[in-house]
Amino acid sequence: MDIKYDLHVHSTLSDGISSREELIKSALNNNILYISFTDHNICESITASYDNITIIDGIELDCNYGSKKIHLLAYGINNLKKLNEYLKQIKLENDYICRSAIKILEHKYGIVISDSDISKYTNDLLNKRIIAKILLDKFNTDDVDFIYKNFIGSRSQSYIVQKKLQVKEAIDLLKSLNSVVVLAHPITLLNQCSSIYEFDSTMNIFFSYGLNGIEVINPQNTIEFSKYLDENKFFDDCIKTAGTDYHGDAEGYSGINYGGEKYLIPLLKELRKI
Repeated sequence: MDIKYDLHVHSTLSDGISSREELIKSALNNNILYISFTDHNICESITASYDNITIIDGIELDCNYGSKKIHLLAYGINNLKKLNEYLKQIKLENDYICRSAIKILEHKYGIVISDSDISKYTNDLLNKRIIAKILLDKFNTDDVDFIYKNFIGSRSQSYIVQKKLQVKEAIDLLKSLNSVVVLAHPITLLNQCSSIYEFDSTMNIFFSYGLNGIEVINPQNTIEFSKYLDENKFFDDCIKTAGTDYHGDAEGYSGINYGGEKYLIPLLKELRKI
């Protein structure tokens, strides 16, 4: 029987709907032995002690590479305070950008977002994902594409352009904290490239920056693309990982029950070197 694990899980700390405690309980019930919470742009250690499960500190960092949108996963960060302090400065800038965008939404569309609307989701800094959640509530829909297309996405009149790290800057930061850095759901990059050759060329640049690996198994990746990543010799020397990218209810959470030798053990070995 293979190891059960999951290297890509989201909680209420960012845009998931279940708390970490709820997800850990479900993970234990499903005999998951390794889990990493990779919430967007924030990393917090689990202070409680649990038997029969190993929790790997992780984060999913939103970045840019020119005009391309990139997400990086990092594991085993050795200084969470330094990382979160660095990211806090970016979040402060994005809070200002988002509050300015709220005024534009009211002026252009008559959509009023009040302090009480915001407080349902945060008592801290505002970001684009929170505005999206508020708009979903106001339109009584779960159609995220509708919200981004019409109100806050790149083709809308009230496009919210948030400040993000560039990929090299992000990898430099994460590597300085002794973490293992992996490209999340790489099909997102492929879809922004003109060809598979541009994708491979871009990956070569990322590896030159210090990227350690690539997320071969992710629900966004197609079966064919995952196979390409697995079988292409270009990726033989990098770490390959797998994650559910789970954002849902803890009751439906079950992790991954295959591929541990290929997608988990190499990461664990790399973390032990650091």
